[in-house]
Formats: sequence, structure tokens, C-alpha cells
Amino acid sequence: MNSKNANLNQDASINSIDELGVVATKVAIREAERAHFARELHHIYGQHLAAIDANLSVAFALIESASQTDVLTAIGESTRLLRQVTRDKLRQLNCPDLSQTGLKCAIEDVMYDWQKDSNIRIEYTNTIEENGLSKKQLLALYLSVQEGLINCKQHANPTHIELQLFQQKIDTIEQLCLVIRDDGLGLMANTSFGLGLTRIEEYCQLNHGKIELKNNIGSGASLIISLPRAL
Repeated sequence: MNSKNANLNQDASINSIDELGVVATKVAIREAERAHFARELHHIYGQHLAAIDANLSVAFALIESASQTDVLTAIGESTRLLRQVTRDKLRQLNCPDLSQTGLKCAIEDVMYDWQKDSNIRIEYTNTIEENGLSKKQLLALYLSVQEGLINCKQHANPTHIELQLFQQKIDTIEQLCLVIRDDGLGLMANTSFGLGLTRIEEYCQLNHGKIELKNNIGSGASLIISLPRAL
């Protein structure tokens, strides 16, 4: 049962250098594991998919009936789909070099890949000035978008998502803000942070930021991230 009062408001800022070091170590270990998994996925799937393609080529040359052609064509289509899914997952696991691609283009790539197999409509605006932002600030915003959209798709069942990145002053401090607002199921009364939201929280902590997850008035929920521009 949904609770319209459900609200997860986390001040992710860390005052202790020791605490910051612990979070940084956890993040480094987790990202190294993701990179290792991505390499293994690319190696194993790539090798076997190439073998299937080669065997299909041979089989097509040897077939003698239309029914056999239909079977092989179906296998080939399944192989193509598996290759595309693998590429999409690898892109999720491997973060782009944001200093080269830019945050705006990287997020547009995420949305393009994400919407290829989704009917969810996304409205996207980004007015953040990227010049002067650190690598960890750009990474925190990028990963928050990536994990936030995945979280919406897996748990909220929305038809429409608003994705907004902007800057504003909060208590006289210039903040980098991200809002992901959906029209889905809303938060359950026992909602807690899973792996994706925990990853967002840790990157917020590294940037002395805040993360809030709350129900909207009416329907759906909002993920709100704020990071101080000046570290």
C-alpha cells in the first residue's frame, strides 16, 4: 500500500575526514568491481556471440528446407537482441569520460539507450554551467540520472518522467540540483534505499550534498539531489 506521507530525506554531507575516506574507499571498491564485471561480460558474451554468428553462417549454407531457414533466422534474431542488450548493459556499467563528452551529451545518450525499449516519455532540461565543475561532481550528477531512471523503470511503472538539472541558491550557497519526477506508483510506507539509491547517496556524500526521495502531490514520486557547486 502506498503512503503519500512517505519521505526519505538524507543529508549526505560528511564532516569527518575519516568518514569521507571510508565512503571514498567503498565507492572505489564498488566501481572497480563494476569495471571488472564489465570486462568479463564483454569477453564472455562477445566470444560466444561471435561463435554463434559463425555457426549460423555455416548452417545457412547447408540448409535444404524453408522450415530450417525460419529456425535459423529466429536464432539469428535472438542473437542480435542479446548482443544489443549486452551493449546497453556495458554502457550502464562503463561510465563515459565526462570531461570529453560533457554531462549534457552523456545524459542524452543515457536517455536514448533507455527509451529504445521503453514507452515512457521523458521531458529533459539542463541549464547547469559545466565549466569549472570537478570530475566527481559531474560523475555524481551523471550516475544519479542513470540510477534514478533505472529505479523509476523498475519500481514506479510511470508513463511520464520529468528530468531537470539546474542551479539555484539555497541558504546563500549555489547548488547543483537534479530532480527526477515521475507519475508512477509513488513510495511505499516501508520504502528504503536499495543498491541504486545507495550508490547515489555515496556520490552525494563525496560531494557534501543531499538526497531526498518523496511522494508528489497527486501521484508519483520525486528524487531530488543537491550538491554545493563550490567544494
